[in-house]
Amino acid sequence: MKYTENDERAFHYDIFFSYNEKDLFRVREVITMYNAAGIRTFFAPQDLLQHVGRPDWEARIFEALERSHHLGVYCSKDALLSGWVQREVEHFERHIKLRKINDSLILVIPDPDLTSADLDKIIKINPILNGRLRPRDHIQAFQLIVARRMGMLSDSLQFAREDLCRTKELARQAFEYYRHARFWTPFLEEHRLHVFTCGRDKIGRASCRERV
Repeated sequence: MKYTENDERAFHYDIFFSYNEKDLFRVREVITMYNAAGIRTFFAPQDLLQHVGRPDWEARIFEALERSHHLGVYCSKDALLSGWVQREVEHFERHIKLRKINDSLILVIPDPDLTSADLDKIIKINPILNGRLRPRDHIQAFQLIVARRMGMLSDSLQFAREDLCRTKELARQAFEYYRHARFWTPFLEEHRLHVFTCGRDKIGRASCRERV
């Protein structure tokens, strides 16, 4: 299922960042770069600042996950993935499967200092990351997100164009109907001919009835 920009179900965030607290400052730097480039990110310390310590914190996290197009799991050498990160991945994956969203990505985003061998070890320890897309760094992850975002915008533009064409055709037909009705109705009434009103019945079939 593809969602478009003008769809009420459209995503509020391009990417939700999941990370270990030890990587907070590095993730913040990445998010700052993404935001400056127009990417809509969810970053809990920033977006849920007013909910810290409140009972609804967890519900807000899951709500944000469901409103995100992609999930990015930030991995570094010294920060082990917490059980909370695993819950976020599980919830996101369950949501996109339930809603049959086939173009969302779960990205394993490596820290610049993380070697490929170290990332392999992290994935081995955390099987939930196995088989996920592994961009070489946050820049390539950015490129992947932008490509999907552009695809959504292109789809939205096409749908809007089709809607506009349909609107124009309906307007033309309405104009023709009333233009001819204004001309023909007085003529028919003058010559005592039957005048019919056309429309649709309860199940949508076209029908005409004689107007008394």
